[in-house]
Amino acid sequence: MRRAAIVLATVLALTAVGALVSPASAAIPATNRHEGDGTTPAGTFGFVYGFGSQPNPGMRGFSYRRLQPNSCWSGSRADYNRWVTRPCTRGERLWKNRRVAYRYAAVIDFNYRRPV
Repeated sequence: MRRAAIVLATVLALTAVGALVSPASAAIPATNRHEGDGTTPAGTFGFVYGFGSQPNPGMRGFSYRRLQPNSCWSGSRADYNRWVTRPCTRGERLWKNRRVAYRYAAVIDFNYRRPV
């Protein structure tokens, strides 16, 4: 449980740091946000699931997915903004960042239920 709390605190801290990295673009109003604008969503969001290249650190309360070489955030219209396990022709390949950005991570409930 303590390890899960540390991982959660790290995810939250990295999210906060992301909001501070680019103060000029962080001023973009929520209605003008778009993919790739360099901003971090502001607000209170729940967690959907945890994931990473490392084994589940003991998180409870939501599922945990382990990265695979063909793990991808889909950029296709049919399943946009969803984790898919297939060759990543459109979207973000997660495996390439498995050693740094995606050792332990969590999906927040922002643009998740009805992605735009």
